[in-house]
Amino acid sequence: MTTISRRGLLLGGAGLLVLSGCAPVASSPTGASKPATPSGPMGISAIPDQDPEKLSRLYSSVAERFASATGLDVNYLPVTDYTAVVRAFEVGDIAIAWMGGLTGVQARSRVKGATAIAQRDIDAQFHS
Repeated sequence: MTTISRRGLLLGGAGLLVLSGCAPVASSPTGASKPATPSGPMGISAIPDQDPEKLSRLYSSVAERFASATGLDVNYLPVTDYTAVVRAFEVGDIAIAWMGGLTGVQARSRVKGATAIAQRDIDAQFHS
């Protein structure tokens, strides 16, 4: 079993919250908006800003915990570059992702109804 530090779990959880309100929206025949229905497991991902093995361990554990808490089938989808996470979000392969400032703006501009729900304080990175 993988052990996650409290900081890692909090960062992973915050990452899940970053764009959890950003699932693509579909229109019903009546014109009302509703969340798109995924055809398989819910995908989560993150920009590759750290060692890929570390990200895989962290977000795979987050996916497992998210799945057990919600009863959903949740999988971590590793990506190779920043553009790939935005594209995966745009086409619906992932519903939740930890993105940076630019990738978050790109995702919100490409997916109608997408909203960032959390953001890390950039000053905290430089003053800690």
